This record gives sequence, C-alpha cells and structure tokens, in this order.
Amino acid sequence: MKPLLKHVISPNQAAFVSERQIIDNVVLAHEFMSLLGNKRKGKKKFMAIKLDMLKAYDRVEWGYMKQMIIHMGFHERFVGWIMECISFTSFSFNLNGEIRGNVVPSRGLRQGDPLSPYLFVICAEGLSVLLKQAEERNVLAGLQLNRNWPSVSHLFFADDSFFFCEASMQSASEVQRILQDYARCSDQLINTDKSTVFFRKNIECQEREEICAMLGNMKICTNGMYLGLPAVVGRSKNEILGFIKDRVGTKIKGWKERFLSPAGKEVLLKSVLSAIPTYALTCFRMPDRLCEQITSLFNRFGWGKDEEVRKMHLEKWERLCDAKSKGGLGFRDLKAFNMALLAKTAWRVLKNPDSLMAKVLKSKYFPNSSFMNAEVKGSSSWIWRSLMWGRDLLRKGVRWNLTDGAYFNVWFEPWLPKDDKFYPVTIHGDSDRDLKVFDLIDSESSTWKLAMLSGLFCEGDIKAILSIPLSRSDGIDRLLWHFTQSGSYEVRPGYHLAKSLLEAHERRNDRIESSNQSFPKSFWLSVSKMKTNNNLKHFLRKRLLNALPVKSVLAKRLRLQDTTCRPIIAEAIAVREALQIAVHKGWRKVHILSDAMELVMISQGLKSTPWLVQNVYEDIMQLKDTLDVVRFSFIRKNKNRCSHRLASFSKTLVDAVSWDDQFPIWLVHETRDSFALLSNE
Repeated sequence: MKPLLKHVISPNQAAFVSERQIIDNVVLAHEFMSLLGNKRKGKKKFMAIKLDMLKAYDRVEWGYMKQMIIHMGFHERFVGWIMECISFTSFSFNLNGEIRGNVVPSRGLRQGDPLSPYLFVICAEGLSVLLKQAEERNVLAGLQLNRNWPSVSHLFFADDSFFFCEASMQSASEVQRILQDYARCSDQLINTDKSTVFFRKNIECQEREEICAMLGNMKICTNGMYLGLPAVVGRSKNEILGFIKDRVGTKIKGWKERFLSPAGKEVLLKSVLSAIPTYALTCFRMPDRLCEQITSLFNRFGWGKDEEVRKMHLEKWERLCDAKSKGGLGFRDLKAFNMALLAKTAWRVLKNPDSLMAKVLKSKYFPNSSFMNAEVKGSSSWIWRSLMWGRDLLRKGVRWNLTDGAYFNVWFEPWLPKDDKFYPVTIHGDSDRDLKVFDLIDSESSTWKLAMLSGLFCEGDIKAILSIPLSRSDGIDRLLWHFTQSGSYEVRPGYHLAKSLLEAHERRNDRIESSNQSFPKSFWLSVSKMKTNNNLKHFLRKRLLNALPVKSVLAKRLRLQDTTCRPIIAEAIAVREALQIAVHKGWRKVHILSDAMELVMISQGLKSTPWLVQNVYEDIMQLKDTLDVVRFSFIRKNKNRCSHRLASFSKTLVDAVSWDDQFPIWLVHETRDSFALLSNE
C-alpha cells in the first residue's frame, strides 16, 4: 500500500506518503500565512482555518474507510485483507489484577499499529475531495500566490488540517456544510474549542465575529503554531523562535549536572541538546543572536557543575566544534548546521519541481526563471529568505552531470568536476561566449574534440574535462551534488562545507583564530580510538591543548601579573596564624624565626610591602601592636629543623592537634637547636 499512496492521495496531504515530508506543509503554510499577515489593504478578503479533530483515530468509521479504499481502485481481495487486519481484534480489562471482559470494537484505528497511519490518510482524502469539488463548483475559492497558477484550499498532515478560503459568510457556510458531510460519513468530529481562524488584516472585527459564529464559534487567532513551528513569523525573529532556547534550558535544568562526567556531558550534548533545534533549523534561518544564546547554554552545561555559579570556559566553542581528527570534540556549530539543513530543504525544491511546495514557490518567486537563479524580493517571506541562504551553500557544491551538454553554456554553467570550482578558469578573448558543451563533443565517436579543448582551456581544465565519461545513448543532463558519491545532497558533507566557508569568512575579518594544528590528523585519530575510558581521553586532550585549570592557565585567563606561587604568601599567612595563637594564649613576648628573607626584611622595615601580601601584612601589624615584644629573625632553610619536623609531622595527622602547656619532647629539642644555631651565626 505504501508505494501506491502517492498515486491516489492528493498532493495537499504530506503525511506518510513517500517522497513527501512534513517540511513541505510547513513551508506552504508559512507562505500563505505570510500573505495573509502582510496585506493590510485590498479588496480580496481571505482567512485560514486551523482545525482540530476530536479523537481522530478512535472515531474512524470502518464502513466509510472500506468504501474509500474500494473507490481508490484497490482489489476486493486486498480490501478484505485490510478489513480483517483491523476488525479481528478485541479488548479486555484488568480489574484488581484479574483479566475480565471481551469487548469487540466496531470502529476506530489502533494507534501504534503500522497500518493505521496509511488508513487514516485514505480516510482524510474524502475531506480533500469534498473541498476540491467545492472549488470546481466555484462556491469556495482557495489562496493564489500568482494569478497564472492554481489555488490551494487546504493542507493536511494526518489530523492537522489547514483551510484557506475567502473570508465571507458564503465561504464559511460552505466550509461548515463540507465539515458536516464529512462528519456524517466518517464519524469525525471537529473540536471547535481548539480550532482557530486567522484573518487577513483588511477585515473588520464585526465581520470576523460573524464568520466565527457561522463556523461553530471558533476562536480568532493572530498567531499560533502549526506542526510544532510558528505559523506566523513577525519582525522579532528572536522572540518568535525563542521557544527553542527555552526548551534547551528546560532540558538542562532537568539533569543533575554535578553527577555527570565530561564524557557523559559530551554524549548528552550531541544526542539530546543538539537535536532539539534541528526541526526548526530545517525550515528557518535562526538569528545570530539566538544561535549565540543557545551555544552559551551548551557551553555552560559542558563546563559547569553548579547552575548558580558562573563557570570558566577554558576552550573556545569553535575549537570544540572541530572534528576529533583536528583535536576537537565534534560538537555542532549551530550556524553551519542551520545552513546545511536549509540547503537540504532547498535541494528538495530543486529536485522535486512537481511537488506542491515547489510549484507554489515557483509561482510566487521565480515564475520565469529557475530556482538556482531566483532572488530575494522586498516582499519575500522569512522562510524564502532562509531557503535562499541555504541555496547559497548549494551553489558551492552543485554541478551538472553531463550527458549531451546541449543546453548549458561552457563558461557560465557549473559542469567541470573540480573540488574548488566548477567553472573554467579563464575565458579567451576570441572565444564564443554562447558556446555550448555539446559543441566540444564529437557526436559520431562520442569523444572530446581535443584540438578545440587545447585552444580554449588551460591544462587543469582540460584534465578535468577529459575525466568526464561521455554517454553514447540519449539522456538528460541533471544537477548533482559534487561532494557525495550518490550525487544527492547530504547534510554531513554540507555541514562540513558550510563550516569551512563560515570559518574562512570569520578569519578574513580576524574574528576567530585558526584551529589548533600543533599535532597531525593521525595523532588525534589515534587518541580518539584509544581503548580506554572516555574520561581519560578527555583529560589527555585537555592536557595536550593546555585546557586544564592549572595555575599557569588560570593566571593567563585571569590576567594576573605574577604567574608563580611565591613562598612569601604562605610564610606571611603562617606568621599571621602564629601571632593570632600568641594573642589567644596570652603570650606577651614572641620571637619568630623564618627562612623567608623578604618577609623578615619587610617586618623589620627594610623593604616595602608588595601587593601580594599587603592584606596579610596589615593583619600582622595589628596583631604585633597588641603584644609587648615581637622579634623577627632570619634563619637559613637548612637550619630551620623545627619547621621541617613540624611539616613532616602534620602529614601524618587526620584531625587538627594543638598543645597548650606540655609540648612534645622532640619539638622542644628542635626549637632549642634552632635558636642555638641562630645564636652561633
């Protein structure tokens, strides 16, 4: 059934039909809603009706569905098989642990059954037929983007329905009649509480209320969502698409960051967070500011442990987005990914000119030219501007696959199979600018005219031309994507191309640094393929790239003047603690021995106080004033045995230890020896 649906289902339905995607309906709905939202003046009045079906799958009438399948031309035996699949079922109930009852349904489709989506699409085709018949009788008029192209009255995606028609009581009455006829046959019911109507801005409020009353008291809507994306995009793109950032933030808050390892965060960033904006990025170009905000959320999640504390990012996001073969982690650059996904949508327009989406876009934006030569106009919608941005990436990789070359120009069409450029390098002054590729081929032998090639092209272009195999049978020249073997556009190579183009642009403007190339590609590949713990790989990578929070790195990030750990700081803190203990014990005379010459000279007033110990030294002076006698003396490090013995003893302790009156005998002896050595100098 699946491969046959595209022949029996109208192009207005995009769900579960091969060669059709949800993106088609999103693009079309946005174009029509943009037309309704931008027109404030004019005689024609239009409206869009978004319908909500009540329990759509559960209310499907089996008799109606059977007649629809028969009407589409399926064999009676096949129809019998389908009816057996949906009718031979029953339901029981679990009451207090016991299975009771046996209910045999007489209508409805089971959700989760792989056959149900296709059957529902067939049922919805009945509503599509009723709308088309109303258009043929001229009692209902759909929206037209160009006078010379047919109108569109509805868009269906499963149970999500959009109607487009004139905003009049007559059209509202006809729509209501069609819905009633459809409900009577299929037993489908419209949920008027959740159904909305969007009007063109040139319609008065009273007329809007009358039309909504005719439609069953539907609600008036000025914006809203269709298939999970905004149906209307106004001037503030950041505000309209801000729900993506909110979803990312909500997902991050739902995780307990402090219990996630770096490797675990990498997996969540790639598989969960990066997937949230993918659907929207396929349709709309995300503003740079919003990309930066979402990237900032990714960064905070990757580097932080606590939401309330600001985290230090020891690597730039651009470096993390590099491939693992270049020392990065392979995260997605949102802007490049956005361009690659939009190029995929643009490729669908280019390669499926008979689809409803391509026809509607052609009628509005390029009725007399090709998609690759289309332009952005002042009245262009945001989704068309987004597609044109993606089309710019396509131009970097699309070229002609040559068959006979009878229709495209030698100098101005992309046809040479070269990685950097698909056009000839130069045009000779005496060459024919209207020369076709067909003129370079000997039709009798199906070979290239070597003499002609040598007179027109450089050596590199001749080599590329001779690598093109010529066909001896009649065929049609077609466009292909140069960077894949199949010739079809794929997001992965498109992303890498977009990222390289954006990096080259930023580098020309001196906005980013070049990627780290201190290690070859083979080295980074060997690191990523190491058979060890992923957290160890993260640590090794950070160590190689100086991205660990060690003293030298932190001093550079914080722009400290002194990057070394000077002993005078620890010595000054120790002196302050010693004087604090002396004051607490009530000692009046204190003699301090220190192997820090600089601190002793500062205390004796022989040297100015450096800024490193300024605050600590002020505390020392205040404590010194509370005592009768405080004497500072310098002792050489190799003779300061008392301090060394105390430091060794402290390493063996688990809890803090203090002595009030009775000191260990070894400490008394070491103290006496230190003072004896000091007196002998």
